[in-house]
Amino acid sequence: MALKKLPYLFLLIKVITIAFLSVLVFILYFHQIDAMLQDLGRHLLFGEIIVQTQHVPTINLLSYTYPNFPFINTHWLSEVIFYLIEKSTGFFGLLIFTSLVATMAFLIQLLYLKNIKTLPLLLASVLYFRILLERTDLRPEIFSFFYMSLFIVILYKYREKFTQWIYILPLIELVWINSHIYYPAGIVILLFFLVDALITYRKKIFQKYTLTLFFVLVATIIATLINPNTINGALYPFNIFHNYGFQIAENYNVFQIWNQLQPKSTILYYFISVPLLFSLMLITFKKTKPIDWFLALFFTIFAASALRNLPLFVFATFIPFAKSLNSLYGKLFPDKAESFIKVTLYISVCLFLIWQVKDIITAHTFGYQMPTEVSKSVDFIQENNIKGPMFNNFDIGSYLAYRLYPKEKVFVDGRPEAYPASFFQNIYIPIEQDKTIFQKADNKYLFNMIIISHSDLTPSNQQFLRDINANPNWKLVYLDPTMVIYVKNIPQNKSIKTNIITSPNVSSMNFTKQELMQLLAFYQNIGWSTEIKVIDNKLLDINPNDCSIIANLGTILQNENDQQYLFYAEKYQRLCMKQ
Repeated sequence: MALKKLPYLFLLIKVITIAFLSVLVFILYFHQIDAMLQDLGRHLLFGEIIVQTQHVPTINLLSYTYPNFPFINTHWLSEVIFYLIEKSTGFFGLLIFTSLVATMAFLIQLLYLKNIKTLPLLLASVLYFRILLERTDLRPEIFSFFYMSLFIVILYKYREKFTQWIYILPLIELVWINSHIYYPAGIVILLFFLVDALITYRKKIFQKYTLTLFFVLVATIIATLINPNTINGALYPFNIFHNYGFQIAENYNVFQIWNQLQPKSTILYYFISVPLLFSLMLITFKKTKPIDWFLALFFTIFAASALRNLPLFVFATFIPFAKSLNSLYGKLFPDKAESFIKVTLYISVCLFLIWQVKDIITAHTFGYQMPTEVSKSVDFIQENNIKGPMFNNFDIGSYLAYRLYPKEKVFVDGRPEAYPASFFQNIYIPIEQDKTIFQKADNKYLFNMIIISHSDLTPSNQQFLRDINANPNWKLVYLDPTMVIYVKNIPQNKSIKTNIITSPNVSSMNFTKQELMQLLAFYQNIGWSTEIKVIDNKLLDINPNDCSIIANLGTILQNENDQQYLFYAEKYQRLCMKQ
């Protein structure tokens, strides 16, 4: 009787495993909506414009510098969906929706792999989840992950046995091309499966299986023409970088980010997963299929080419990885293996999972939150009725457009492709680097307001802030831990009430350590020594033994011939010289 119940026990364990992994994916994506300060605001704005005008804009629209510059919107349908959901259920409902889409994208593959053993499935999932951590914000690409999983699972199922779901792929591609720029991935995946069929059935290439794949591929390619820009829209992913004058971090390859910018744990796990993937496939070579190798090779290279592509590696290679790991597990630990070995392995894997799951859950603060850093500065602009034209930095342009359009248009937003490359190379970047070029631009555009994210620590942004703060033609009217606003020093702006964090109110306000550090960086950049000392003391209240702050405060006091520096010099000598 007990033996008869074992299959039901294994089934229960598998159901619990898949449910657990699905919940883990949901947790990965259900966190503070950081994308609101990046691209999400612009997506919601365009969604509203499209719904109200029943037209997809084909020009820049949001900027007064190049309002009529041609722009191909490859994610207009996602923007409409985002806008309608946010309008009806709020940002909380939108976050729930996108988290569920991401969960479904992975659940589709988990269900396809339901017959492999539990341990390989757990190991493969948790390892790959670590790569997903880099791109869990609320963005249109979430739909690409879902469509990609549908393509891969339907085609793997079709490879095993004919399924009529194969005929839905052109329709998915039709939705995909209007949702996000990754739509060529569907064609690439279909092409790989067709080549796999030609290799596998090379002696009978004109059979129904192969011909069906071919005609579905042709129909899928034709479907890409059904978009607001037809052939130009279909070819856009291959042309986008022909006019791209401003480099953003997500487009750097993984080696550049690892060596030059900032090492990321997601890249580390990608570096671990790639050799592990190919090692497993080599070890279990006889059980692999050509399609497994095509997907692994192409998407490994594609992911390495840009940070933003890392999730595609996860969704494209998860099935080959999990199957190969399962095959190796079956060889090493057959059903007749000693119980002691299996128990030891299970305990080891469970300990590894606990360690990894803890990191995954704590990587982002779970739960719905809306950041308020930039919103307060825009509230200040609206409350004081400050008029443009404005000069703003690249990072916050999309949010400013979301809040201020159509009353005010931005100088630049977060779309390098929506401006001529010469704009960034000859205007925007030089303005930040050279105050004489800024003055020429001011004479041309007649700026009345400057709003900058001072937490952007790029050298050009910091240089611009130093120059503008020392310029008597501009007056600082707003400062918080993230944003700074200047207005032109003219009579019409004299009535603006200032809201600046300076030494009196820094002491009385409760800031997080990160906020204090951002304020400190701003004060240091523009040379406000009084405020620097106040911030240093607030930071020492949080951590009295912070060596960098002790040294910084002691140096300032010494430069001012304040004998209190001796106290900090002695403290630094006692606490920090031994480290």
